[in-house]
Amino acid sequence: MQNIEFAYIRVSTKHQSYDRQLELLKQRVPDIESKNIFCEKQSGASLDKREELKRLLSILREGDVVYVHSIDRLGRNLLDILNIVKTLDEKKVRLISLSQNIDSFTPTGKMFIMICGMMAEIELILIKERVAEGVKRATKNHKMGRPKRTLSEVETEILDDYIDGRKTVSSCIALLKISRSTFFRRLQEYKDGKTLTNKGANTAKEKGIGEVIYG
Repeated sequence: MQNIEFAYIRVSTKHQSYDRQLELLKQRVPDIESKNIFCEKQSGASLDKREELKRLLSILREGDVVYVHSIDRLGRNLLDILNIVKTLDEKKVRLISLSQNIDSFTPTGKMFIMICGMMAEIELILIKERVAEGVKRATKNHKMGRPKRTLSEVETEILDDYIDGRKTVSSCIALLKISRSTFFRRLQEYKDGKTLTNKGANTAKEKGIGEVIYG
């Protein structure tokens, strides 16, 4: 059976374009068939919400190749990404990250897969520890303060993009449809751990994000 080349392209919001990822794909893999390119406008939510990725995973066979612009396009949550990488490895599907020059069938790529597996185990342990610590604190305090505001995945992603320098204040305000003062208040609350998110880590601080520059 002939091995088939596929590509998975994801952008986080409907306002973003596939163009940059498609351009690199066409440069590096000019003969890939359009029908084998799976595009998705979806935040790095759980796999259940990413229909195109689920469809791709369901048709992959041993020896097939999956191209991505970068590994983080597989998901936004570290554990989800690592689990998808593991799934591809178990299917004996070749994963190639075009911008990072990672090929899971090379010695370096195989080492990357092995490290991913170790990181997945560590991440699970850390999640369990954080949950246990939270339960312990709640039991010790015997009281509940003001409920933390829960941010949607889109809000979290926009705040992350601002912190990482990928978005300006003006674009964030326009996307969130809030005032400048409200934006900076939510940003500070997110950074200080006063909000919850629908993803793995609860705050910018837990994710290892440093100081925010208000420019």
